[in-house]
Formats: sequence, C-alpha cells, structure tokens
Amino acid sequence: MKLNLSLLALLGVVTAAPTVVKRDVTTITNALASVNSATVTLDGAVKSFDGTALSALGVAGDSTAVLSAINTAITEVEGTSDVGILGALPIAGSTTQLIGTLDETINDLIKQKPLFDSSGTSAIVLSQLQQQSNASSVLGSDIKSKLPILADLLADSLNAQISAAFKRGIAAYS
Repeated sequence: MKLNLSLLALLGVVTAAPTVVKRDVTTITNALASVNSATVTLDGAVKSFDGTALSALGVAGDSTAVLSAINTAITEVEGTSDVGILGALPIAGSTTQLIGTLDETINDLIKQKPLFDSSGTSAIVLSQLQQQSNASSVLGSDIKSKLPILADLLADSLNAQISAAFKRGIAAYS
C-alpha cells in the first residue's frame, strides 16, 4: 500500500509541475526578417520613385506590405513564449539589422520628398509612416515583453532607435 501511495504522490507532483514550453527565438527573428525584407523592397521602390502615378502606386503597395509584415509579426510574437538571455542576442541582432534598413529607407524617403510633394502624394507617405510607427511601437513592446528583465535596457535602446527613425521621417513629411 505504501508503494501505491508513493506512486500516486509522485504522479501528483509530476502532473502539477509546470509544462516546459519551447522558447521561440526563431519565430521572433523570422518575423523581424520578414519586416526587414518588406522594408528593403519598399526602399527599392522609394529609390526608384520618379513622381509618376504608377511609381507612386508601387511605393504605396510596398509601404502597405511593410505595415502588413509588422502586423503579422505582432501576431507571431504574441504567440511565442518568453525567451532567455541567450535568446535575446539573436533577436537584438535581427532588430539591429532592421534598424539599419529602416534608417536607409527613411533617409531615402527624405531625399525623395520633393518628388512626393510634386506628385501630391506626401500626405499618403506621412499617413503610412504614422501607421508603421504605431505598429512598430506595438511590435517593439511585444518583443520586449518576451525578453528577460536583464535585456530591458537593450530592448529600450533598440526601440528608441526605431522610434527616432520614424520620428525623423514623420517630421520631414509633416
């Protein structure tokens, strides 16, 4: 009888133990890579923007794709488990890459502003930048929530760089 009670007690402890969930660094880095890829495509459209309606449609479509990629990333990140400090490193690397791409795209948008002004599409660019900025803020907060507290300063710094890039673009088009 003691053996049976011991087995039942052990079974109770095992079933009461928390389930270990795989940490999903790959999902987060892949989501960031998708946003980065869409931003690279947008930057190509911005660089080749010639002021025509057809060219403006291309930029608008690619800009919408960036927003869609950010929103998809939000959903994917929200579905992941927390990551450890070692998982924060590749996420920071992917974010840093995205920051570089975003900075380049914002710089190119600012350079092309006279063409967007003359084509009458600057207000659309501004609206899209504002939407992307808002969505990026949500994504950054969601990613930060998945990181250990030890990575808070790093996450805050990276999120601030993304925010600053968008603020530059928004200021230029305001």
